[in-house]
Amino acid sequence: MTFIAMSLDPITAHLIDLESRRSHLQDQVADLEKQMNEVNESIRLLKVMQSQGIPAPLKLVQSKDSSEAPKKAQFILLFGVDEELFMTCFGERSEWKCNLESLPEDCSRALLQSSLRNPGLGCVVVEDLGGPHWRDIINYYKNGGFVVYFGIIGEYAAPEKLSREFDLQWRFSAYTRYEYELTSVGKQILGDAITEQEYSKSNLLSVPAEDRILVPKHTYATIEEFIENEFDSEDEDVDDYMAKAQARYAEIRECLDNEVPLALHTASHGGKIAYLGFVNGDGNIPQIVRALCMGVKTSNEYD
Repeated sequence: MTFIAMSLDPITAHLIDLESRRSHLQDQVADLEKQMNEVNESIRLLKVMQSQGIPAPLKLVQSKDSSEAPKKAQFILLFGVDEELFMTCFGERSEWKCNLESLPEDCSRALLQSSLRNPGLGCVVVEDLGGPHWRDIINYYKNGGFVVYFGIIGEYAAPEKLSREFDLQWRFSAYTRYEYELTSVGKQILGDAITEQEYSKSNLLSVPAEDRILVPKHTYATIEEFIENEFDSEDEDVDDYMAKAQARYAEIRECLDNEVPLALHTASHGGKIAYLGFVNGDGNIPQIVRALCMGVKTSNEYD
């Protein structure tokens, strides 16, 4: 009988695990059914309005600006993140103009969901792409939330996983040192009080142009400067020479533009996801990250 009792233990444990997963899935199904009912009701009402010639509410006809900064935060949630390391890089609590709250990855699902549903939440910062509540993080994003990946460790596979989970076109490109500057998109989001970052090492991504917030500074602002200082060709034909120079100049610029330490993607549903590739808090990095996470511009961070 002892043998039978011992053989039942792993089965019992497995049953408990499966029942827990079933309960989790049932909760997700209930949430999806609720969302589906809301969508169906909205469709029904809009069709009635359409058939009766009723104009759509202003909220429906206003388009989203993909470069709009996240709303100003009351608190930031560090979920499964090394709090001490995060603050070492980006500022102690006194330097944040909002609260920093932490939850371990093994916290209760109810506790996490309570934080994710709080309207004062600016963003949730994650470090591990997985865990028992990972689907809740993705659902938060799909419902318009802001997720920030703390990429200090430099996990090379992380961009690929982020791309799969969040429907992105991100890939790891390099780990090296550059001097950086904000892109035009970055200035729209973060303002122009701080536009540059001194030489610092980062984990870098290749991302679409609209997702680039910070990129390496270009050594030569114009092709004329590039030709004068760098480009050398034996072509005697002026047209061939210029064509090769322009091609090489464009190649170099594109290569640099695809080594991005700070990326931000805004989805059509309003959700946002950012990648922080910084490995330290040198120079202006803390101010830039705090502004991004809190939904303020660098010019008014300390107002």
